[in-house]
Amino acid sequence: METVQEMDAIQVSPPVQTSELKERKSTWNLDKEHAQLSFRLKHLLISEIEGAFRNFDIRFSVNANDFSDASVEAAIHTPSIYTGNPERDKHLQIPAFFNVDRFPYIHFKSTSFVKTAERHYCLTGILSMLGVKHLIDLDVVHNGNARDPETGSALAGFTVRGRIKRSDFQLASAVPTSVLSNEVNLIANLEFIKA
Repeated sequence: METVQEMDAIQVSPPVQTSELKERKSTWNLDKEHAQLSFRLKHLLISEIEGAFRNFDIRFSVNANDFSDASVEAAIHTPSIYTGNPERDKHLQIPAFFNVDRFPYIHFKSTSFVKTAERHYCLTGILSMLGVKHLIDLDVVHNGNARDPETGSALAGFTVRGRIKRSDFQLASAVPTSVLSNEVNLIANLEFIKA
């Protein structure tokens, strides 16, 4: 058992330098007012259709200052799909497409977040859509950090790009690739607020 003198010695020992302290986990929440999640695919092999999801949430937690060990989770509300055409938006919600009544959310959970170059990362994770889970890779660019001029909160901006295949998730499986391309390009421009 430690004596009083030993306890006193511990209490008055020189403080540990900041560089020696273990990095603390921080949480970053999506700033929904400054976030876009969109997709693009070819129609009839001659043009591209663009769309977006207007309601989604993403958050991540991290220990490292350079985000290199981030853990990411996302939920996308499928009824919020928007293509600029109300009739098409409604059609995309039927069972043959996103089947929003049965599957109101698309989920993503990361398995790794690896730094590949300065400000560049490879985000790997499980995408769950229409009851199907598939491992995907996403390219992430950290655009920089800033401070909110009104609140002083720490901000971080990212651009995320990736590509998935409709066939991997049985999305619109009855629609031939000559009508809608199998490959779907994803892009997200995101700002996060440190909690």
